[in-house]
Amino acid sequence: MPIARDTDVPAFERFGNFMQGLATPSRGAREVMVWRTRVAPGGGPPVHKHDHEEVVVIVSGTGRFVEEDGTSHQFAPGDTLFAPAGVVHELKADEGVAVEWIACMPSGTKTFKPDGDELTTPWSE
Repeated sequence: MPIARDTDVPAFERFGNFMQGLATPSRGAREVMVWRTRVAPGGGPPVHKHDHEEVVVIVSGTGRFVEEDGTSHQFAPGDTLFAPAGVVHELKADEGVAVEWIACMPSGTKTFKPDGDELTTPWSE
């Protein structure tokens, strides 16, 4: 069974966040992608959506998960967030608190801005 060693997985910086593709096609994953994201206090990735469901497990820190209709949910370590395919959403760390989460989705999932323009995700390759 192949193992992806943490020291061998590059981190990509974007928007002040650091993403690592822990399980991706280039690492041998065939059906599921797993990403680690580390977010600076008060930060987060841009508002986005995916063409498949995204499941996010909060490892550390607190923040907000905001749905496209503006509904906001607080999250804390151990919480699991579900973003259905095509639903615009945002994850933001609370002010003064760094957050780390693990995101899982089907291999090949694409990420888009709310207007439909694709966001490249080199950590998913």
